[in-house]
Amino acid sequence: MLQRGQYNGPAPVSFEQYVDVQHRQSVRGLHIDKDLISRTLSHMILDETTLYALGAAVNSGRSMLLYGNSGNGKSTAAATIGRMLPGQVLIPHAFEYNGHIVKVFDPRVHAEVPDDSPPERRADELSKTALSDSSERRRDQRWVKAFRPVVMAGGSLSLQDLELRYSDVSKFYIAPLQVKANGGVLVIDDFGRQLIEPKELLNRWILPLEQGIDHLTLHTGDTIVIPFDLLLVFSTNLPPRQLGDEAFFRRIRHKIEMPDPTHENFVRIFHQVCESKEISCQNGALDYLLEHHYRERGRAFRCCHPRDIIELIESIASYRGEPPALSPELIDLACGFYFVDL
Repeated sequence: MLQRGQYNGPAPVSFEQYVDVQHRQSVRGLHIDKDLISRTLSHMILDETTLYALGAAVNSGRSMLLYGNSGNGKSTAAATIGRMLPGQVLIPHAFEYNGHIVKVFDPRVHAEVPDDSPPERRADELSKTALSDSSERRRDQRWVKAFRPVVMAGGSLSLQDLELRYSDVSKFYIAPLQVKANGGVLVIDDFGRQLIEPKELLNRWILPLEQGIDHLTLHTGDTIVIPFDLLLVFSTNLPPRQLGDEAFFRRIRHKIEMPDPTHENFVRIFHQVCESKEISCQNGALDYLLEHHYRERGRAFRCCHPRDIIELIESIASYRGEPPALSPELIDLACGFYFVDL
């Protein structure tokens, strides 16, 4: 048995059972209403158009592209989408396919739901209860009850990360990112800055995006046809024209721009950050910042600027041994450290 494979853990489930369970907990057909979108994204200041676009994309259960200038909340919105998805999922520790074991559960991306059953209940106590009483049955330990997964992949993503990883020593497989993300969200952050061309990455997923299945190859040459059941989110600060052509973007159903904040929204974000950090925000201080470091320099607003500038002010004040304050002197120092002429 050890020569066949050195997998050590809960018994793998059958591949057929894995597929059946995955279809039952599909992301397709989930309903996300406007109130849930607003509550989940309440920590971000977004206009109504962007909120509607995000809501429609999540409800579709298909792919989306978030694009716009750096610092406008694309990665934050993408990561937050996972918390919008209702329900919980069952993740197998591993599944077995024609004698091959594929390990699926990964504690780094699968957040296990705490078990509500009392810890003092032991097997001997459960054995006294009639098996017909389903409420007293023990949970199948081959599965982990988890929140819908959110898998983040950045600039280091390669095509090898999307294939089964086999070890000649242990003789079992590790599931690729998209399998770990089944039933949840897979975020490709910094899309276009990977080691592979955007066209190569999308070509790898043309059939999975359209058919809802993926093909994975074993080291023996056999192919596993596995569910591709996830919300695929691409996030980029590159202009879309640099990523692909019309045929390329036709494969991605929803294209959502995360625009620069308006003057009104920038002020709201600034006040929100000040309130969270318990720093008094006088109108004169904010007017000074806007006049001398934005209007005079023709500088565009970014959603991340208020947080970053105020955190710099906190660091400078801490170094000087004084409480943070939005004085012109500290604002000038923080902006001098933060902004760079590109």
